[in-house]
Amino acid sequence: MVVVRSGTALADGPRRPILLFDASPAETAEQGARVIGQLESQLEQSRWVRVVRRDGSGVYLASDGRVDPAAPARAREAVAVARDAMARLALEEAERALYDAIAAAGIPATPGDFEESWGTQLELASVLLEARKQNSALQLFARAVVLAPNHEMDPERFSPFVREAFADARRTAALLPRGSVILQSDPAGAEVMIDGQTRGVTPVEIDDLFSGEHVVALHASGRAPFARLIPIGAGSSSRVTVLLGPESGEEATEVVAARLARAVDADVAVVVEASTAAARLRLADATSLEAGAWRELPRDGARVGSFLDELFRPPEPPRPPIDWRVRPGPPTTPWYGRWYVWAVGAAAVGGGIAAALALTSGDDGVDGTVHWPPPDGF
Repeated sequence: MVVVRSGTALADGPRRPILLFDASPAETAEQGARVIGQLESQLEQSRWVRVVRRDGSGVYLASDGRVDPAAPARAREAVAVARDAMARLALEEAERALYDAIAAAGIPATPGDFEESWGTQLELASVLLEARKQNSALQLFARAVVLAPNHEMDPERFSPFVREAFADARRTAALLPRGSVILQSDPAGAEVMIDGQTRGVTPVEIDDLFSGEHVVALHASGRAPFARLIPIGAGSSSRVTVLLGPESGEEATEVVAARLARAVDADVAVVVEASTAAARLRLADATSLEAGAWRELPRDGARVGSFLDELFRPPEPPRPPIDWRVRPGPPTTPWYGRWYVWAVGAAAVGGGIAAALALTSGDDGVDGTVHWPPPDGF
């Protein structure tokens, strides 16, 4: 999928960000990966766009945390097999059954499921201790403490030896650095559960978590539940955005791609679909979630670059039409109406007056009287 921030780039401006999204069927996933790689290498040379990668963005799709409603029941059956084996002191059989139970349970999406999953891990750790697999047991204890640092072990269910090992793991975990996470969802307002405890609704910031993987589950009305192990860094704040899926059915691939484009701050998604014989793509708008028509990619690899250049080149701004009609010029002012004519005339009149005054200021008579015209013979 390619995501394009439309309308923000000119030919000499910043390149528009795009996101590649592979929508190839599972049977042609390898072919799709090759097509995506080819497109990415071509687009990195483009003057119009730049590739935005989803990896490391902290955005999870609904499919990344799909919850299987039947998983807890399968896990409980495997735990029952393990307890029967423990009663017969068949530790290897119990160990295998408990590993199967943990795998079957997946990621718990409700507080009850979390409690069962957490207890199963402790049972497996106790069996590993009994089987003298101390390192594996301590790893499980450490993981259980990170997930539930305040939980207490049931003294009727676990021996003093196992409870003491768990207490040691808790004392060690107290020295671990902490981190935080800012959880967002699309749509917002989803109930957040971390490690079996309700922690508010999205968007929400949760701090003081041990560094390591934590069970994050989200529930929203009309949306399928989401549950996944999400890493929390030491001394840092992670930002996680979850795109929740519909409660029933599947979203169209183009809609998923467009929502993902919006989550990584892009405007248009280009969905790429590859088969064994050909590949095609289509644009999906991140705002309207509507997709355009499919366009076949050229089979000739040398033509892919020009195809992408044509696809992503910004449109030229429209030029105004040339009007060839002869239009009259601006109206002209007659010579006597122009300011500089009057200025020259005023200067000439002023100069004449000044000259006349100068002529009359001399001693023409004894009494200083000026006579004009002058007497005869002058």
